[in-house]
Amino acid sequence: MNGMNLPPGFSFDNVPENDLNQVWKILTQLQTSNPKKYRDFIDHVKLEEEKREKLSKIVPLPHSVYMVEATKLDEKLICYINVMKWDRIKYPEPDKPISVSPSWLHGQLVRDLLHD
Repeated sequence: MNGMNLPPGFSFDNVPENDLNQVWKILTQLQTSNPKKYRDFIDHVKLEEEKREKLSKIVPLPHSVYMVEATKLDEKLICYINVMKWDRIKYPEPDKPISVSPSWLHGQLVRDLLHD
């Protein structure tokens, strides 16, 4: 189990031994009763593990940084916006745009705080 890409903090120590034994029992029965299905299952698990492993190694790459200055506040506020390129996230489809601002920073608030 050492090579498994498990979620952070996951431990088999927290899984009751009875549950683990039941899983092994089911897998052993499947291996005996239907070797092809067992092999298909194991291959599927390995393939998914390889996919997770590849995805976990993809890191975001810096693309650009924008500096935005809010001038209509009592004090000067500068916000730096880091734009990253990340191959794990699919490029949006032309007819399905995505929001590039947090949900709390929309419309009038942006126009009130920032100017050209």
